[in-house]
Amino acid sequence: MPPPTCVRPPSDILQIVRRCFQIMQRHSEDVWRDASDLILVPDLKAVDWNAFEAGPELVKAGEAAALEALPAIREWLSPPAAEAKGERLGEQFA
Repeated sequence: MPPPTCVRPPSDILQIVRRCFQIMQRHSEDVWRDASDLILVPDLKAVDWNAFEAGPELVKAGEAAALEALPAIREWLSPPAAEAKGERLGEQFA
């Protein structure tokens, strides 16, 4: 997933540094995604890349992603599914 689009150009050096970190994280993302069993990806399309004031909105998006994944997580943790070899839940939510 690419970093969010920069709607407004950075207005100070801190925003430039934060944007650089977002871009660097995107380039290292494949490593941690490949090592993960479960990845929740909240829908943050409506949140600007530097919208730090949107904390409550971010929490709600994370909660919605977790609730959406909950049935699959419960199934994954049930005894028959937990014994299955080679199944990775992360692929369903990545």
